[in-house]
Amino acid sequence: MTKPVFGAPDITARIVTGLEHIGDHISYLLKAQAQEHKLSPLQIRILIFIHFYEGQTRLSLLAAEFKLSKATLSVALKSMEQKKLISRKTVPDDQRSAQIELTEWGRRIAHVAGFYPEPLKKIVATMTAEEKNALLAVLDGIRHKLDLSL
Repeated sequence: MTKPVFGAPDITARIVTGLEHIGDHISYLLKAQAQEHKLSPLQIRILIFIHFYEGQTRLSLLAAEFKLSKATLSVALKSMEQKKLISRKTVPDDQRSAQIELTEWGRRIAHVAGFYPEPLKKIVATMTAEEKNALLAVLDGIRHKLDLSL
C-alpha cells in the first residue's frame, strides 16, 4: 500500500502536491476568466489557442491539442459559434474540413482572457535567468515523461 500524497512528509510527495497546488491556482484563474465572459474554461482555452494559431486551426488540431474527442469539441465549438465568437470556413482543398477562425468579438475576448496566468507570470518574472532555465528544464522533463505515459 502506498502512502497518500497529500500531507506526506517525503520530498517526492511534497513536490507532487506543490505541482498540484500550482495547477489548482491556474485552474482558478482560468475559471474566473471563463465566468467573466460566460464561457466554460475549455471555451476560453480554445479561444486563446485559435488566437495563437490563427489560420491553422481545424477540429483535428484542437482534438490533438486538448486530448478530447472531435464530438466533445464540436459541442463546445457549436456554442461558441452561436455566441459569434468563432466562424467556420470550408477549406477549398478539402470540403470535409473547416478552418476555425475567431470573429472580431472572439479575438477581443481571447486577447483579454489570455492574461489569466498573469499573476503566475509576475512571480516567475522575479526569478533569475538561471532559476528560470532550471525550472523550465525540470518542467519540460516532467511534461515529456507524462506525454510518453499517456
